[in-house]
Amino acid sequence: MESFNFADLVNQSVKGVHPGEILAGQLSDNGLSQKELASLIGKSTPVINDIIKGRRDINAEIAVLLENVFSLKAEEWMKYQVAYDIDKMRNSDEVKEQASCIKDWNVIKEEVNMTQIKKDVTFTGRLKEDIKAIYDYADVSGIDEFTQLSTSKKKCFKKSMKLQTDEHNLFTWVLRARHLSKTQPALATAFDPRKSQELENKLNNLIYYNKVDVEQQVEKTLNEYGIHYVSLEHLPKVPLDGYAFWKGANPTIVLTKRHNKIDNYAFSLMHELGHVNLHLVNDHDGDFIDIEKETPSIDKEAEANEFAQKALSRGHAEDLLALYKKLKNPYVASKVFTNLAPRIGINPSILAGQYQHYRDSYSICRDIIQHIAEN
Repeated sequence: MESFNFADLVNQSVKGVHPGEILAGQLSDNGLSQKELASLIGKSTPVINDIIKGRRDINAEIAVLLENVFSLKAEEWMKYQVAYDIDKMRNSDEVKEQASCIKDWNVIKEEVNMTQIKKDVTFTGRLKEDIKAIYDYADVSGIDEFTQLSTSKKKCFKKSMKLQTDEHNLFTWVLRARHLSKTQPALATAFDPRKSQELENKLNNLIYYNKVDVEQQVEKTLNEYGIHYVSLEHLPKVPLDGYAFWKGANPTIVLTKRHNKIDNYAFSLMHELGHVNLHLVNDHDGDFIDIEKETPSIDKEAEANEFAQKALSRGHAEDLLALYKKLKNPYVASKVFTNLAPRIGINPSILAGQYQHYRDSYSICRDIIQHIAEN
């Protein structure tokens, strides 16, 4: 058998070489037989033969005994045994699969807020099963598709110019929103944009009265018109008010109630309805994640804003704008809006909110801003 240059072996990684091969080289270089070596170290000849054939490993005892026969230290014998064992494990299909799972899991944890995901996913503690549960949750087939989804969603994020944004929480929120939408019962009605005005009127009526079950009634009404509705709490550093997307046979509107005020809620609701009517109905692959920002720099966001403004004005947009221009004294405005609201069927909070936006001052007319009525 070819002998080894042991000086080179010490300085190089010997992959896939069982130390038995090195032992065979040492026997040849030193003119010893397997039987003679067995006698020297107090082991049987079959033990030596098994080591040389790679059927038996060199342990610490044998390494120390070999050190007294050959020039290699016990640590070197053990080094080659460990290198062989590690290489063997790296080439094990089972270990490869587990190592791949560990890498994928680490990537997943970098992309999402796992504490939030655990609200929806039950983990078993078996990594392969838990990763599959995440993939099923996100509707993807593997890690590449998962990271592509994360990247694509983050590109949709229109970052706030006022507040810090945590992209991991944003992506997590999107996954939760889509998951909750998927778990809802199928709707009996398909969405019909021709009934948009009818739907807007019903929603405006619910918002005007703002009764204790207003959100449940909004959900019921949207469902009747073929739109899924999800209410989802916001996450830290996520200045997000709403989300609209189309999955399966119907669109979904998701709201956060981040400010818990009826005027914010109403505008976000109509804004997302605008996306459904103007954009998603013709492009089911669209994605509209609405982050707080100073100005709508994207045309479709501006279109949804205009839709919401018009819908909430109930045909009085021009007259209301003229009123906002005329009202110079904000302290008089609250009384004007309170008296006007029942005549035109618009919640006074909506009028106050629009006026605040027009004046770019959110400290005025706060006395008539209502919170969302809850049970």
